[in-house]
Amino acid sequence: MYQSNSLVYVQCNRNAFFDLNDYIPNPEICSCANENRTNCRNYYCVNWTRGVECSPACPMGIDCSNRPIQMISNEDNLEIFITKHCNFGVKTNISFDRDTFIAEYKGVIRSNNDPLLSENYSMDLGRTTAIDASLWCNKIRFLNHSCLPNAKSYLFAVDGHWRLAIFSMRNISVGEELTIDYGPNFEENQEICFCQSPNCAGIIGGNKNFEFEMEDWQYPLSEKAYNLQKIFNENYADNIPIY
Repeated sequence: MYQSNSLVYVQCNRNAFFDLNDYIPNPEICSCANENRTNCRNYYCVNWTRGVECSPACPMGIDCSNRPIQMISNEDNLEIFITKHCNFGVKTNISFDRDTFIAEYKGVIRSNNDPLLSENYSMDLGRTTAIDASLWCNKIRFLNHSCLPNAKSYLFAVDGHWRLAIFSMRNISVGEELTIDYGPNFEENQEICFCQSPNCAGIIGGNKNFEFEMEDWQYPLSEKAYNLQKIFNENYADNIPIY
């Protein structure tokens, strides 16, 4: 158990499973190696296109890039800190390129009908389950919400289990706080949003001034990116880089 001031949680190194019943796809042997692909993160990979991580038997070997949850651990490079609003957050001690695996959201996997499922510290996992990170969790539980986040969650099937991976949405610098969008289901809590983004909804999960998706970061000349860059230049100087 980790305890510091008011922060108490039990470090969870892998998910725990309770009362589950859901169909989960299994990995196949992909043809990426035979087709001279440089890695397995492409739309021709039979696993990646289905949201399934390749198995250790993938013919691509060490060049298989579709096994981040199984192979990569960045948690030692993440740090829980107290934000200026006196809540907990997570910042990174290393940089991340855009569309890079950061870490896995871990906790207790429960049925959506489980009365013990936390309403505040859980994330959907598949059709019938959720990850309860109210006590058993890792540092990713403490990611704060932002209406303009720098990270996003993705569902992957790994070795017969659903798992939730956090990926960067843009280049992230050393010392930056990691944030995700909690989504519209959080609106009913009516919690004030302190992200101060140009498109801030004012309430976590509320309607934003405009939406900015991951794909928009790829097109710096698009109207959305141009207007956002203008707002940042006028109000935030170079504090948050646009890529």
